[in-house]
Amino acid sequence: MSNPPRYAAILLGTALALFLKACTLIPPNPDRPVTQVITPPTSSPLTQTAKTIQANGSRHQSHFLLVNSASEAMKWRLAMIDSATGSIDIQTFLWANDHCGALIFNRLIQAAKRGVRIRLLVDDIWLTANDQNLSSLCQHPHINIRLYNPSRVRNSKFGQAAYFLNNYRTMNRRMHNKTFIADGVMAIHGGRNVGNQYFGLAKTYNFRDLDVISTGPVLKQIKHEFDQFWNSPQAYPAEELAHSPGLETITEEIRELNQRVNKQGHDILSSYPTSRKDWSDRLTTLPSRMTPGSARFVSDIPDTDDNKTRIMVDELGKMLNKAKKEIIVVSPYFIPYKQSLDGLREATAKGVKVKILVPSMGANNHTPAHSHYRKYRKRILEAGAELYEYNFQPSEPQRSLCDVSPARAEWIGLHMKTMIADRQHCYIGTLNLDPRAMNINTEEGLIINSPALGKELASLIDEALLPENSWQLRLNDKGKIRWHGKEAEPLRRQPARSGMQRFIDAIARWVPIEKEL
Repeated sequence: MSNPPRYAAILLGTALALFLKACTLIPPNPDRPVTQVITPPTSSPLTQTAKTIQANGSRHQSHFLLVNSASEAMKWRLAMIDSATGSIDIQTFLWANDHCGALIFNRLIQAAKRGVRIRLLVDDIWLTANDQNLSSLCQHPHINIRLYNPSRVRNSKFGQAAYFLNNYRTMNRRMHNKTFIADGVMAIHGGRNVGNQYFGLAKTYNFRDLDVISTGPVLKQIKHEFDQFWNSPQAYPAEELAHSPGLETITEEIRELNQRVNKQGHDILSSYPTSRKDWSDRLTTLPSRMTPGSARFVSDIPDTDDNKTRIMVDELGKMLNKAKKEIIVVSPYFIPYKQSLDGLREATAKGVKVKILVPSMGANNHTPAHSHYRKYRKRILEAGAELYEYNFQPSEPQRSLCDVSPARAEWIGLHMKTMIADRQHCYIGTLNLDPRAMNINTEEGLIINSPALGKELASLIDEALLPENSWQLRLNDKGKIRWHGKEAEPLRRQPARSGMQRFIDAIARWVPIEKEL
């Protein structure tokens, strides 16, 4: 054979095609009704609260509240679900089959029972729910679930992997968006997926993360983005995944979900109400806590073409180019391009102070992502930026933002995705600064112009940069990186959770997967 790799690829492709032919495939996306976010109900507590907020400021400005802790992030979601009377629209990359996922879904079912229309759009790549269960829940007249870019193989994990490989160019692009809209008048955005570690309930690790609540004119853009994804050809109706069961089966599944939340999750969920409650006190105080500002909601378009339109990257570049004094960047996964490093040099050469916060290896839940970031550290420092790595054992004040009693995780990870220019222009959203986010996945976020909000957000980051919470990386006289933190002497070796993590890091750095991270 003159070209063994080529023939091997042909043989592998043929084998995959034959295997997939033997698998059960769901049919192509059927015709589905096109739906939009409904008109906000006038009597809704959320609508009334939104009107009060807008009355306190200019009708041309939107209003925002930073949600800095895991506990508050969950309580605001529950408050909006419990208070909604018209509609709830949720778009997320990951919905875990754990206590957090069960709690929120149980609450959505309660809302549907009182007539609230539920639309749930979930990326299929990490979905662990059973197809039969999803199909069953869709039989409720007010619950609609769609999966984004699903595998057509549903009855075999190996088959799903084979389908992914055989259709790599289309299956590789995932929906990383995270949108939560209640009654069409309030929204939550940020880095949080639906899972225990995002809301302080995990035992192994919990995340330091960030959300923002928004209301006002920017909701029009947010609702348009959700409808665009919901009605896209990539959104597959969950009721088509499996044969619809009878009413008795649906009732039994809802009963089991109730039991899981109220009995099995009694201890771990003890800090959260497990059934609907009145959130009037929280909504009454919200107007005085909101900060005004002008905003744009920016999102990539829903498609599975491998030539991604760089909408998010271009818009953030414009925002950061406005900086005259300071740029702050926080990203859980950070692998800069040459253009990014050139931009750092240009900014610092003009006297702009650049601060970058990323996880230390110990605070990174994806060690291979860290392995491919680490080779850029020296170049980042030489470009003139200040580089910080978040401590996986931060101070108690930081831990209190991540753990929710009775949970206390073994370590803390960093999952915030935010950027600030001159403590005035802010980005809060889903974009990681890595090749996958910038070139492959769909992303979204709010770009907000508000000196008050920018100052508040920068203050939160300043606390995370303190020596008790992060290591500042510096080059010594010999050009070697040292980690300066709460220890008496700078660390000569990068911090890690264990020897096993160091071993994984040593191997992963040589695996050629950087463009996929």
